[in-house]
Amino acid sequence: RIGKEEQVLREVLDATEKVMKFKELYEDGALDVNTCHAFHELPGVLEFVDPQADVKVLRLVGTILHQRYGRHNIFSIRMESDCIRVNARGGHFYFRYDNFNKGMKTEMELMDKNLDSAAVSNPGVAIYPRSINKEGALWTSNYKWWCSGFYPGSMWYVYEYTGDEKIKELALEYQAGLEPLRFRKDDHDIGFQLMCSYGNCLRLTEDQTCVPVLIDGANSLASRFDPEVGCTRSWSFGKWSFPVIVDNMMNMELLLKAAELGGSDSLKNVALAHARTTMKNHFRDDKSCFHLVDYNPETGEVVGKQTVQGLADDSAWARGQAWGLYGFTMVYRFCKEQDILDHAIAIAEYLLPRLPEDGVPFWDYDSAEIPNDVRDASAAA
Repeated sequence: RIGKEEQVLREVLDATEKVMKFKELYEDGALDVNTCHAFHELPGVLEFVDPQADVKVLRLVGTILHQRYGRHNIFSIRMESDCIRVNARGGHFYFRYDNFNKGMKTEMELMDKNLDSAAVSNPGVAIYPRSINKEGALWTSNYKWWCSGFYPGSMWYVYEYTGDEKIKELALEYQAGLEPLRFRKDDHDIGFQLMCSYGNCLRLTEDQTCVPVLIDGANSLASRFDPEVGCTRSWSFGKWSFPVIVDNMMNMELLLKAAELGGSDSLKNVALAHARTTMKNHFRDDKSCFHLVDYNPETGEVVGKQTVQGLADDSAWARGQAWGLYGFTMVYRFCKEQDILDHAIAIAEYLLPRLPEDGVPFWDYDSAEIPNDVRDASAAA
């Protein structure tokens, strides 16, 4: 479902692609003659010959509806269990199909099952789903684990997609368990944790009670900034003097959002300083990046550069490269600083030619096991 009118054409398909896409699907046998008639007579039956054509057809439907009825008459498009539903001014249109992609349906059912089972574990206690252990049982974490915000954040995305009020209630419940993080100063990942949860809540509900939580969290994160180094410190453990990992670029969003919401301008200054120091010291000449740079907090000098999660110190760990591309793009979105944009573009120009055909990178771009090594879907996302 597309929630905002101005997003529809961008999210569904650029109108200029309509003719070529339709021609491609028709000639490939993905659509039959009845389908062609259905596009021009609303409502109509949409028969799928190829179940893999679901997404392409949904895009075509959206484009043609907008061409025919105008941008401001179509409000949302949603795939349901047996049809594509279009909410429009004056009513609903249903495009039904018989050959639904069973794999997609199974995935949705599995997601619903896991949401329910994880949510009822330890009721009233802030316990978060983490993974599945070797015995197949649910592996949980407390609110301090760096990914704890991903669960309520995922529920906010599910709520945005479905409008399911029960999912919204669960998102609020598990978000509330993260509230103490607003005052946590011994870890850098509160940006992940609070923006995924409270940030998405504010975006989707405009609940202003989220604002002081985000500003407090940003102030706590900014307390880890060292002006001599020019960065916020990442880990508070280990053998390093002042470790900064490229992942930390993602946490700058909390600082920038809080400044936008009325927090101190110094929060924006910290985020920009961190970005520019990272740009200077993390990135190689080809715009690949190191995972970790260690600094001398007394002088700000670089002590060492290495990886902790990649293949080698001089390799391109896929998720780390993605942190960089996403992070600098995000900072530009807030600050509109040209050097930040130029750097994001340079990272993209390095990464895109190295991606496999399907766009999902191997876990490290320099693995000798490619094409038989594991992929990193999170880096792709």
